[in-house]
Parts: sequence; structure tokens; C-alpha cells
Amino acid sequence: MPDISRRVHLTKRMVDATEPTDVDVLVRDDDVRGVGLRVKPNGTTSHVLQDRSATGRSRRVTIGPHGVLTAEGARATLYADLKVRPSGSAGRRPACAA
Repeated sequence: MPDISRRVHLTKRMVDATEPTDVDVLVRDDDVRGVGLRVKPNGTTSHVLQDRSATGRSRRVTIGPHGVLTAEGARATLYADLKVRPSGSAGRRPACAA
């Protein structure tokens, strides 16, 4: 299924303003590469991590649902658990850490 994608700084206000459409909407974080918010057509929102596996296949993993987890919480989870750092900083890429 096709998705609509854009890159912004994920904040609570930005997440709450994102409306569902007839296709998946993926709002990518401009701070941490691979992190984003997925909004499904039924209105379900979740924080996701997308990268490529060692074989080059694209994969999208759900970090957690929005509401239980905030954008800041999703970043913190990745920083702590996967040793992922903001774009431009030293650190491992998500595919290497998983």
C-alpha cells in the first residue's frame, strides 16, 4: 500500500495535527534518521523505526503506540536501547544496532 511521507521535527502538536487519509501517512523525524510516526487510514498512530537490513531489504518496526509513547519517548527509547544518535552525531545506524 502506498504511503504519503514527509520530514518534520516530531512534536506532540505536530503528531496531534496529523490527520488520517485513505492511505498510510508516514511523518519522518528530522532529528533521528529512520524514526517516524505512522498514521493508518483508521486513525491509529504509532511510532516506527524504518531502515534496511544487512541484506538490503527495507523494514519498518513499530516502537510503540502514540499516546502511550511520545515522540520524545520514542527517541529516548532508541537512544538508550539501540545506541542510535541524532543525525550528524557519532553513533550506530538502526540496522546495525538491531
